[in-house]
Amino acid sequence: MLKKHGFIIALVGVVILAALFPGLGARDGVLKAGLLSKAGVMVIFFLQGLSLKTSELAAGLKDIRLHAFIQGWIFLFSAFFLFLAALCMRALGHTDIANGFLYLILVPTTISSAVAFSSAAGGNVPAAIFNVTLANLFGVFWVPSGCLLFFASSGGLSTELLLPLLAKIAQLILLPLLVGQVLRPLVRDSRAMARIQPSFKIINHSIILFIIFAALAQSFLAKAWNGVSPWILALLLLLTLLTVLLVHAGTWWSSGKLGLQHADRVTALFCGSQKTLAAGAPMAVAIFAGSSALAGINLGLLLLPLLCFHPIQLLVAALILPRLAN
Repeated sequence: MLKKHGFIIALVGVVILAALFPGLGARDGVLKAGLLSKAGVMVIFFLQGLSLKTSELAAGLKDIRLHAFIQGWIFLFSAFFLFLAALCMRALGHTDIANGFLYLILVPTTISSAVAFSSAAGGNVPAAIFNVTLANLFGVFWVPSGCLLFFASSGGLSTELLLPLLAKIAQLILLPLLVGQVLRPLVRDSRAMARIQPSFKIINHSIILFIIFAALAQSFLAKAWNGVSPWILALLLLLTLLTVLLVHAGTWWSSGKLGLQHADRVTALFCGSQKTLAAGAPMAVAIFAGSSALAGINLGLLLLPLLCFHPIQLLVAALILPRLAN
């Protein structure tokens, strides 16, 4: 139980810790959370560069229709349901949480869990690897551009805003990712890589938990939670569950209408319906922390829908997995 759901349990613990000891997560506090969060983002994407099998992208280009369908659900079709959730939260006066659903629209799919679920349910694994890799590489450029479109205080996407933000993303995300990719051919078959690669997941999860702790702690210090009642949090969970179910149902139904084979439908379901916390949280820190163009965005509350979406999508996937496998 602890091993299987350890990350989810730790996630709940981090939320409680941030509420009880917000001073520890202050940007310039004793833990230097601002600096450590940025360093953590760089480490995560460096390890992702070491792990991503981008050499398989060319080999995966065979079924353009399947790939277009999956990418469409990741970035376009799921946006309809997420946008409705954002409208609901905005109507209740919770703009920061509504912004979190808008941010979810931009976030790419998971990497490890989408491939793992596709494999366990008899899906098209090469297509899964291709699509999660493509989506996450595209997300490096799309997420910051989309954030400016949605959240920029000047109300639009301009060269003056985009270029500094892309320079920041290049430093914190793209450069470590490229360094990891350059080093991958040199170390992937080495003994050292074989010894340290199993620890990548632990390192990533630890950094993500710290990033979430720091973002939530800073939102508590800013008293951003004063207007968020337990009923709103309960509604957020219910709304997120409904959104996850609708996205799963829409992906599965439309893949059948398209006439995809069962293995391709399974892959489309797990790749097209999930959103990555592993990349979404670090990218949010890289994009919003210290950005004058995106000032006024409460990072702690913005991450709430993603924090709810992550465990709920894993739960739904785990529940439907046996039926799909059969």
